[in-house]
Amino acid sequence: MSRKVMAMKLGDYLVGLKQLETYLECLQTVIVEDIAEMPEHQQGRAINRTCYAYMALDQHADFLSEELAMNNVTSDGMIELTLAQAKEIQYYAESTSNAIEALREYHIDLGDN
Repeated sequence: MSRKVMAMKLGDYLVGLKQLETYLECLQTVIVEDIAEMPEHQQGRAINRTCYAYMALDQHADFLSEELAMNNVTSDGMIELTLAQAKEIQYYAESTSNAIEALREYHIDLGDN
């Protein structure tokens, strides 16, 4: 078993997971409503970017809810992490951020939803 070397606040974990779920719901609306209103020549690429963002967000949420759900929580509300888990969280956070940023090219801003 890997030694626990890092920690994350339980409250931050819960807020982050909820935010990812909200973003996923927003992307479903974007796919159905917002892209249909775009000029036809932009729709294909916008759908591609939206699907990429959905996949990145979904993988991030899955990692948080499945991988970290079994981690120990200390008495002061910290989730203990291995170094590998901390690195994976960083990877998912960067991937999610990049995917959300790519949507802005099509004036899709999940921060407004």
